[in-house]
Formats: sequence, structure tokens, C-alpha cells
Amino acid sequence: MTPERYQRLKALYHAALERAPDDRTALLIDACLGDDALRTEVEALLAGASGSFLASPAIDLPGVAGPPLIGSRHGPYVILQRIGAGGMGEVYRGRDETLGRDVAIKLLTGLSVLGVDRRARFEREARSLAARSAKLTKSSS
Repeated sequence: MTPERYQRLKALYHAALERAPDDRTALLIDACLGDDALRTEVEALLAGASGSFLASPAIDLPGVAGPPLIGSRHGPYVILQRIGAGGMGEVYRGRDETLGRDVAIKLLTGLSVLGVDRRARFEREARSLAARSAKLTKSSS
């Protein structure tokens, strides 16, 4: 995604958020001028803002380029160590102090959160890992 397209996507997203949900479609039809891919991306982001699975992050972390994350606390989570990185972002081992268990915390890199396909892939991955964790927990009880 080019910086210009990202800025356009961002501007449309924020303009649509300022409108009532029923008025957003008309705005996007006019603003996207036949760019169905752009409209789809904005609509996916708006769906996330209205209460879907990723409407709000579990924790709000500073950017990866910011201060060191190891040892930092974010809500009930403490970042313990960096596990690795991939195409979507970086993964850290953390500790959920409320539930007393280790967790994986994935920080998505800048533009990766904007792609509809990447967002769907992230949701599938999160659901799959949660289901696997639940099975392991249940079988060890």
C-alpha cells in the first residue's frame, strides 16, 4: 500500500466514523468513485470499530520502534521476552497477572492491520490458538 493510499484510507475511515452508520454507505460510494477495493477496506475497518472481534485491542502498546517493551506493563500484562517476528508483526511472551498465566502477545506492524485479508488471517489465527489452548486446558484438568 502506498503512503498516498494509506492517507486516503485513513481520511475516509475517520470521515465515515463521524457519520451515523446509515449515512456511511453513501459517503463511501461517493468518495471511492468506483474503487471497490478501497471501499471494502474502509468498510472492514468500520466493522471492526463497531464491536467485532478486534474492535478494541486487549492492550494498547506503544509502537515497536518506541521504548523497549521487555519488562513493561500494559494493563494486566507484563512483557517478558521477544519470541519472534514474521510478516504480520512481532510476537512476545507475556504474563497475564490477573489470570496468572503466560500469554502470547502479537504486535501487528503498521500497515498490516489495514489489509482486509491480513485482518481476517489474524482473526483466524487468534481463534485457532484460543480453541487449541482451551482444548489443552480441558484435557489437562
